[in-house]
Amino acid sequence: MFGLYAPSFVSGAQITTRSLLLQPGGSTGGSLPSGVVNHLFTFTVGTTASVGSIQFLYCTTASGACTTPTGLTTTSATMGTQSGATGFTLVNTTNGAPYVTRTAASITTGTVLAYQLLSVTNPSTVGTFYVRLSTYTSIDTTGSPIDTGNVAASTANQVTLTGTMPESLV
Repeated sequence: MFGLYAPSFVSGAQITTRSLLLQPGGSTGGSLPSGVVNHLFTFTVGTTASVGSIQFLYCTTASGACTTPTGLTTTSATMGTQSGATGFTLVNTTNGAPYVTRTAASITTGTVLAYQLLSVTNPSTVGTFYVRLSTYTSIDTTGSPIDTGNVAASTANQVTLTGTMPESLV
């Protein structure tokens, strides 16, 4: 007996021109380990598609199994500014895997998107961490991603300069 196999194809593209800016939060520098700061994501979508959610998955590696960086806290984050495609709300119930959601609507290829997550606690260790970005048709990041990409960021110890300048007449 012969059966007919009709393959299905999933098409997705790379999220391009992507960045993560660690912005100061109050008196805390943006890249300070354990600092409560703002994370501003800016990226360009590669596929025209109906997007219902965008995930920001924080990991210690760019690929493979994802381990949430030590000390990172995203469950206290709130939604800041958004542009390019708006109307999203933040879901922060799973630490290290926040996402924004809205009723799915089309976003055109090449659209620059920007989303700011306020009050994120940076990882407690000095070093690089990665955020895996994925867009989804579903409103809850289920199913296959449409577009994906990674950004890297780094925490660093604060540099403090002190000194004394003696009086001088020039």
